[in-house]
Amino acid sequence: MPETQLRVGLILPHGEFAVRNEHMAAFLRDFPEAFRPWMIPSCGLLTVAALCPDDVACEYVDEQVTDIDYDRPYDIVAISGMTQHATRAYSIATEFRHRGVYVVMGGPHATVMEDEVAQHVDTVFVGEAEGTWQQFLSDFRNGRPRDLYRNTSLADIQLSESPVPRYDLLGDDYFSRGKGYRMLPVQTTRGCPRDCDFCSVPQVYGKTFRKKTVAQIVAEVETARAAAPNQLFLFADDNMFINRKFSKELLRALIPMRIRFMAQSDIGIGADEELLELMYQAGCVMVLVGLESLSADNLRGVDNFKARMLDSYGEYVGRIQQNGMIVLGAFIVGLDHDDESVFSRIEQFVLETNVTPQLTIATPLPKTAMTERLLSQGRLPSESYWDRCTYYDSVYDPALMSGDTVERCIAELHRRLFDPAVIAERRGFYRKVLRKLPERYQALEAALA
Repeated sequence: MPETQLRVGLILPHGEFAVRNEHMAAFLRDFPEAFRPWMIPSCGLLTVAALCPDDVACEYVDEQVTDIDYDRPYDIVAISGMTQHATRAYSIATEFRHRGVYVVMGGPHATVMEDEVAQHVDTVFVGEAEGTWQQFLSDFRNGRPRDLYRNTSLADIQLSESPVPRYDLLGDDYFSRGKGYRMLPVQTTRGCPRDCDFCSVPQVYGKTFRKKTVAQIVAEVETARAAAPNQLFLFADDNMFINRKFSKELLRALIPMRIRFMAQSDIGIGADEELLELMYQAGCVMVLVGLESLSADNLRGVDNFKARMLDSYGEYVGRIQQNGMIVLGAFIVGLDHDDESVFSRIEQFVLETNVTPQLTIATPLPKTAMTERLLSQGRLPSESYWDRCTYYDSVYDPALMSGDTVERCIAELHRRLFDPAVIAERRGFYRKVLRKLPERYQALEAALA
């Protein structure tokens, strides 16, 4: 293939929030704004674009926001996605391959299900793209692209050498009111040493906690802000504050940047008052905390660290809140020690603590410990269930209630906890908290609007 400009389409497939759960689908119709704030661009695809040399022209297409034009003159289409995107990704790949376009796929699902993905695309990428993507482009131009590119050792990938994602590929349409993004992702670390049995992060990013440099992260924030001013940032790390020393150094560097951001963490941050104060000063308005369950039996099966933290949940949630940050408490229902009382217990905890809830159904993602256990017990469907990995559709029956009951009850709980009066009470609580805190450049009021 001659050294001419390559045209690459980077595509994020549309993913459903509920496929068969009619109760949850009805909630989403009645509360259409409930989950839209979670729409964010793909850091992975924007990083792939940044790995391309200047003579490669990239276009970014997120099917959640815009339609795919199958007649675009792409030489290569690169698809990424999680398990819930897999079925749709395969359909997209088929359409482009029928038009003679070379199709590749990477991302979380491809990393853990390479043999399946290989049946639908020309090339599969396993693991992170740094290094393998550049090799693929060279091979493609020389007419010898391989079927599989694999990063065998994640620990050898130096995040300090990872390029700034191509935020400039996001046009104005991606931030339009009513359908576009409400947050911009920035990734500061990869990997998580925790061992939650439902989580695929160790399989995708490894257990070694790797980080970018503070200067590198500051540059990425500046680049993202230039591409889309006045947006809320999401630090898209699965557990951002594990390395306390690094986290505090980063937060101090963010303070003069005057941004607003959301982060994800475990509940252990509630024990570190200095960290919480720095998070507030740096502009953190919300923290997603994986509480998972209020049952010690469930937590012992999920992650021993969280089981040890259970008695401190209420106290540590309160400490985070008293430092001016919304706690988005993530709960999983449908674990094997859950019966129908789980829904009332979560409701009581949420109302007592003013946590903003994130409620999902236990979902067996491929190659996780949960999935291996359920497979060994013969409890998973024999046919592919990827389109039901939405976190709001039941894939299997828990030990103490049916999957249908879980689907109905989670939708009913959403209606109670996202009732306008309940939301107003949560907002009122945070406004009272803010009045007691030192003023910062942008009050939490903006996030509560």
